[in-house]
Amino acid sequence: MAFHPPGMTHSDEVGSGGALFFTIELRNEWVQRLSVHSMGMESLPDLAGGILTSRVAKLYHDYKRGSVSTIDAESLVFEMMAKVCRLRAIQERAEPWWMGRVRDLLHASFMKPLTLEVVASAVGVHPVHLSRVFRTRCGQTLGEYVNGLRMQFVCERLTAAPVSLADLAVGAGFADQSHFCRLFKAMVGATPTEFRRVQLEHRASASPLPPSL
Repeated sequence: MAFHPPGMTHSDEVGSGGALFFTIELRNEWVQRLSVHSMGMESLPDLAGGILTSRVAKLYHDYKRGSVSTIDAESLVFEMMAKVCRLRAIQERAEPWWMGRVRDLLHASFMKPLTLEVVASAVGVHPVHLSRVFRTRCGQTLGEYVNGLRMQFVCERLTAAPVSLADLAVGAGFADQSHFCRLFKAMVGATPTEFRRVQLEHRASASPLPPSL
C-alpha cells in the first residue's frame, strides 16, 4: 500500500509477474476540504502492513463482494486519511459529549441515505475526527454500525408480515435490492429468502399444538 498526495510525480515499479492495483482517488473537493482544516498530506510511499493495509483490504473485499455503500467507503477512507494527514490528535479520556448525539442520529435516521460528512456536520466535528473517535469508542466504523441497525430492522420485518424484498430494502435505507441481498448474505450467512423460510419453519415448529376435539 502507498499514498501519493496531489501533484506528486511517482512511478510504481511492477515485476515481471505483473500486479493488480486497487486505486482510491480523492476528488479535488475532498482535498480542498481537508486543506481548510489545516490537514496537510504527507508523502508516504510505503504503508505496507499495519492498520492502513487492513482497512484497504476490507474496502477492497467489500467492493469485490458488491456490498460496499457510500457510508461504508467514507468511513474507511476517512480513517485512512487520519493516518496520512497532519491532523492534531485530540486525546479524550472520557467519551465526548457529541457521541451520544451521533448514536441518536444514527438510530433515528439509519433508514435514510446517510453519509459520514452529513453526520459530522450535524454534531459539529470534522469527519476524520469523527471516524477515528467512533472506531475507538464503538469498535467499528460508522458504516458498520449503520449496517447493523439496518440488518436488525430487516430481520425483524422479514417474518413479521408479507413484504417484498425490494420494498424492504428501500425502507431500510439500502441503495437497491441487490445491494441489500449481497450485504445480508455477507452479514447473516444466508439470503433474505432463506432466512425468512428458516424463521417461519422454526416458528411453526415451536407453536403449541391445538387442543384435540
